[in-house]
Amino acid sequence: MSPSPGYFQTFNASVGSQWNRFWFTPADPLSLCVQRVLVGCFALYFVGSFTADLPDWFGADGLLPPATVRELTGQLSGVSVRPSYLMLVSDPTLLFVVHVASCLVLVSLTLGYQSRISSALSLLVVLSYVHRAPMLTGPFSAVLTMLLLYLVIAPCGVYCSLDALLRSRKNPLPPITPSIAANISQRLMQVHLAGFYLAGGLSMLAAETWWTGEALWWLIAQAQTRLVNLTFLHDLPAFYLVNLWTHTIVFVHLAFPLLIWRPLARPLVLAIASLVWLSLIPVTGLTPYCLLMIVAGVAYIDPTWLGSKYPRLRSFGLGIPPAHPTPA
Repeated sequence: MSPSPGYFQTFNASVGSQWNRFWFTPADPLSLCVQRVLVGCFALYFVGSFTADLPDWFGADGLLPPATVRELTGQLSGVSVRPSYLMLVSDPTLLFVVHVASCLVLVSLTLGYQSRISSALSLLVVLSYVHRAPMLTGPFSAVLTMLLLYLVIAPCGVYCSLDALLRSRKNPLPPITPSIAANISQRLMQVHLAGFYLAGGLSMLAAETWWTGEALWWLIAQAQTRLVNLTFLHDLPAFYLVNLWTHTIVFVHLAFPLLIWRPLARPLVLAIASLVWLSLIPVTGLTPYCLLMIVAGVAYIDPTWLGSKYPRLRSFGLGIPPAHPTPA
């Protein structure tokens, strides 16, 4: 049976309206403002963690001199695809000054001072450290830069910020209106994070240990990285708990990108995913990464619900509610 002449027109109109509603419906930026504070703290931790060994890692005569990094990353052609202002600093004193300035930029982002500028500069700062020493990075920096990139798009300083506090003291302001830029930023985070879970779940399906339920045991057995010794779970029947734990992680990674879009299932999915990441901390030692993945899930929280549940978030810096609530 061939479709009616108006079928494709109706189908196109329906898909187009859903696409526009998903991406271009103005949204309250409250969730993104909360996320700015949290992501800023993680970015400051990431950059600040290099302070004690700054000359060793980033010095011209350190363990990773610029020439070596360019060679290892294939940047010998003269055109750098991994730009970093740290490549230009050779004097140890100047390196420390630049490092302190970089940390101050991240402090500005966290506090919400000149948020539009500090969000873009913070992305530049983190990428410069990642590009300067990519051998020292991992999934944590990948998620961090993703969140920073999308915060650049959003008006992430209208709440919980020094910007809002300073503006409110100078002049009376009209109510904050929902923003299309806020919605685009939040949707990009949501789609990217869902893809991240899906890619992780599919990679697990390619490994036999995840099928057999033994993957978590191999993490538990790594004495160099674990925070807690759980090797007593090796003996039956306790080992069945390891099997269940392993399969739960796989299930969450595969179910997350499917169920997170359902408003009724979303709170449960976020709660279970958060518990999974918390459970991985003692066996992997990747505390910052696991906590950052939980923070990334804030992108799925309805800002209207968040504002009604925690009204003081709106009064931090600027006690003006949005013009009208909008769905996430």
